[in-house]
Parts: sequence; structure tokens; C-alpha cells
Amino acid sequence: MHGKGAKQASISEAAATADTIWGHKYLALMAPTLLDDYHVESFQRFYLLKLLRLPPESGRYRVAGVFLAGARHLEIPTLWFTTLLNAHFGRPYRCWRIGTTDGGPNGDPRRQVS
Repeated sequence: MHGKGAKQASISEAAATADTIWGHKYLALMAPTLLDDYHVESFQRFYLLKLLRLPPESGRYRVAGVFLAGARHLEIPTLWFTTLLNAHFGRPYRCWRIGTTDGGPNGDPRRQVS
């Protein structure tokens, strides 16, 4: 493949790869001042909730700003900030909301939050 078609195929492949865990990891290593090092969305969501921030519905790259802002506020590198979060809150875990009255059935154990 040469020319315009090859360039378009490369751009499509790059976009598809960037939305994977490995793509995020690669880009975070290449630009550590622009991206966090939580490559898995469930980890991002867990630590955002611990920071009392509402996570977006989806998007691995949307949440980087929260972690970058926290690191800037403490005047430390982003990697140090996420390391501090890991040490303080531990590994992500799931929680069950039981006996709440948020409009759903009271005490329904199927109402899971993470």
C-alpha cells in the first residue's frame, strides 16, 4: 500500500490502538506530563470516586485532567501522585449499596456501585 490509502490505513490503525490499554500505556510513557498512568478504565473510575469526582461514562483519556491537576496542585509529577493514591487507597475493589433509598428498591443487593 502506498500513498493516500496507506496513510489513511495507518491513521485508522493508530486510532484503534490508542483506545486500548496498551495504546494508553504507550502514549502515557511518551507524554507523562499529559496523561495519567491508570490505563484500565476501572482503575481510573475507582480513584476518581475516591477523589470525590464523578467519572465520565466512558473514555480513557477524558479523566487525565483530574489526575494531572492533582499532581500540579501538589507540585509533584503525575506518576508520584498516582503512586500516592495507590498507597493511600489500595487496589480497586467493588462496593455494594444495600439498604439505600435512592429511588430503587430498598435493600436490593443487585444495585452495585464500584
